Amino acid sequence: MFKESYLQGDETTIKVQDGSTAKGCHRGYLWGTYSPEKKLVLFEYAESRAGSVARDIYKDFTGALQTDAYAGYNPVLLPDKVTRIACLAHVRRRFIECEKICSKEATTVLQMIAELYRLENRWKTLDPPEKQKQREIHSKPVFLKLEAYLRALRERTLPRAPLMEAINYALNQWSAIMRILDDGRYHLDNNPIEREMRPIASGRKNYLFAGSHDGARRAAVIYSLLGTARLHKVNPYEWLKFIFQNMRSHPVNRVHELLPHNWKTLSTT
Repeated sequence: MFKESYLQGDETTIKVQDGSTAKGCHRGYLWGTYSPEKKLVLFEYAESRAGSVARDIYKDFTGALQTDAYAGYNPVLLPDKVTRIACLAHVRRRFIECEKICSKEATTVLQMIAELYRLENRWKTLDPPEKQKQREIHSKPVFLKLEAYLRALRERTLPRAPLMEAINYALNQWSAIMRILDDGRYHLDNNPIEREMRPIASGRKNYLFAGSHDGARRAAVIYSLLGTARLHKVNPYEWLKFIFQNMRSHPVNRVHELLPHNWKTLSTT
C-alpha cells in the first residue's frame, strides 16, 4: 500500500480496558489508511492521536495524502516528500452546521460545493487524465468562485460567529483544497476511508471496548483483513474457511497469496 502515490487517512477511537485508567477505559485510536487505486484498507492501533503516530505510519510513503484538517497530519509532522490534499466533505459539514444561523450565506456556499459534486458525478467513468482535463475546464472556475465568495464573506462576518469558523476552516487550507485539481485520481473528499470506519463504529456498540492494548492491535489486523475482503467483494466466511484449511500447507514465501485481494485468483486455480 505504501508504495502507492495517493492514499487517504483518518482515525477513530476505541476504548481499551488497560487496567491503569481509574473507573474507566483508556481512549486509544485506530488509524486507517486507504488506497483508492488498489482498494486496500489498513488499520493500525496506537495509544494516542499524537502527530508522531502519523509520522511513523507514513514514514515510508511518498506522494499525496488526503485527510481532514487535523494537525496530526500536518506536513510538518510528516516527511517533506508527503503532500496533503484536503477533504471537501469536511468543509461542507462546517457550513451545514451553521446553515440555520446564517442560511443565506451558508446555502450559497453549499450550492457551489454541490455543483462540484454534480460535475464530478458526470465524470465518474472517465480515466484520470481525462477527468483532470474536465476539472480544469469546468471545476476550477467553481473553486475560484467559491474562494472569492469566502474571502469577501470573511470581511463582513463577525470574528466569533459560527460562520466565521466555517470560513476560516476552508480558507486556512485552501491550497490543500486546490490540490484536488492536480490529479484526476484524487477524490473531492476522503469519504472512502470514512466508509471503512463504519464497521468500527458499529463494533463499538457491541463489544464496547478492547480488553487490552494487544487486543486493540489484533482488532486492527482483523478490521484490515475483513475490510479489504469487503472492498474486493470477497465473502469473509469463504475466505477464512479456505485460510484455516490451507495455510499450514501453503508455502511461507507465498503467504501474500492468502491476503483477501489475492485470494480470488488463488481460489479459482
